Amino acid sequence: MTLSLDPSLTATGWSVIDKGKVLACGCIQTKADPKIKLKSEQDTKRIVDFLSALSAIKSQYKLQNMCSESPTGSKSSTAIKALSLIKGALLGWSHSNIIDIEWISARNSKIKATGIVNAEKDQVYDCMILKFPEIVSMLDKKNKVIKYAVTDSLSVYTASKYSKTISN
Repeated sequence: MTLSLDPSLTATGWSVIDKGKVLACGCIQTKADPKIKLKSEQDTKRIVDFLSALSAIKSQYKLQNMCSESPTGSKSSTAIKALSLIKGALLGWSHSNIIDIEWISARNSKIKATGIVNAEKDQVYDCMILKFPEIVSMLDKKNKVIKYAVTDSLSVYTASKYSKTISN
């Protein structure tokens, strides 16, 4: 079983895939706490919430490996910091849980999912719905943030299938 992720400090898309079928999917959303004034403490709270959610997913499935989009960015310094925090948290979590993680670039995810280097989120969504029709009912009545986060996680899985690391 593979856990595939599209990481973000605020909305991480995830999918659990076994033998090419999606067993479960969702979005780990972390919220700011208005009682916490310092940004660094907000970030810490969000990382703790993120790791708790990952652990809850792990407790339900026999995960053999993970693949994740490698957070990079030509975004703001704040976004780069948040993505670095998530990547560090994922590295620590995967190491402490003895689950190998494969990092996939956003570019490769889009190319393998759609054939388009600069694919938009709706294009990735459309392609992943065709490839994994079982997610239609799972994503029914979800908002676009969740739908796009989940299908982005599936594009990461799709790209990982082209490597030797992910075997299921």
